[in-house]
Amino acid sequence: MDAASSKIIFFDGDCGLCNGILRWIKNKKRSSVFQFIPLQHLKNKNDSQFKIPLPKNYDGIIFMTHDNVYLKSNAVFRILFELHPLWKMLQPLLWLPTWFRDFFYDLIARNRHYFFKGANYCERES
Repeated sequence: MDAASSKIIFFDGDCGLCNGILRWIKNKKRSSVFQFIPLQHLKNKNDSQFKIPLPKNYDGIIFMTHDNVYLKSNAVFRILFELHPLWKMLQPLLWLPTWFRDFFYDLIARNRHYFFKGANYCERES
């Protein structure tokens, strides 16, 4: 699966919450449409395959399709919409301002390492 045609989820490879969610996604029927890449690969300056303009010190989820890049709560909703048509029932939540949805995303993200301890993604995959 090449980067131009795939749907890529960039995630924090050192986060127990992120790894648990990835396991949940991988157990879904449509999970084969996704490619999973630890966010740490984006931070590697030698990896020029992905050119994504990000805010400084960004460490949240990124969902990249062939023509769009979604961050934070937008990424979460877009991933859910890809998993199953029933998740589209949540689409009215996108009418809420992004800053409002991202406030709750950031609240969870800031505390994810404290509440959700887990093995590193690389340790799980080997």
